[in-house]
Amino acid sequence: MDVAVWFRTWLHQHPLKDPAVDRAHYTAEIMARVRAVHGPAPVASRPWLQIPRIVFASAAVAAGIAVTIGTTQLSHQRLAARVVRDSHLLASLGEVDPELLAGDEISTLPQEAETIDTLQLAETGPSDEQWLKQTLQLLDQVNESPTEVSPVNDSHTPSDENWLNELEMLDEHEFSSSS
Repeated sequence: MDVAVWFRTWLHQHPLKDPAVDRAHYTAEIMARVRAVHGPAPVASRPWLQIPRIVFASAAVAAGIAVTIGTTQLSHQRLAARVVRDSHLLASLGEVDPELLAGDEISTLPQEAETIDTLQLAETGPSDEQWLKQTLQLLDQVNESPTEVSPVNDSHTPSDENWLNELEMLDEHEFSSSS
């Protein structure tokens, strides 16, 4: 017999097609047969404590901890190697005393690097605004006024940029005349 023919005959003879059959009774009868074959369903009282789940979770946590510790130690090793390499570079450039690199004195390198950074910051010149204020204060102290820019019309006043350019030209002129 062909499967399609068998399925059609089964659907035509199915008891639910008959309007006299009680559907709830039929469903209960089928479910009783299924339970008899498979037995009662196991009820897990604590599903989160099942052994495979505990093993998998603890393995995942252990792997995460191992990766974290490994990357932390690796980054510390990289940082230490970079500090030593940079300190040798600074020593070759004359920025750090080469005697600091001998023996166990590498621990003083961070303080030495901080001192060098502080000195470099102290040696940098002031910003344009600070330079402009300082120059105007110096001009006031010697009772000199900067040369006025003649306005094109009444609404036009010299801007800070014009003042800055003019003061730079004055500085360049004084520098070239003193050389």
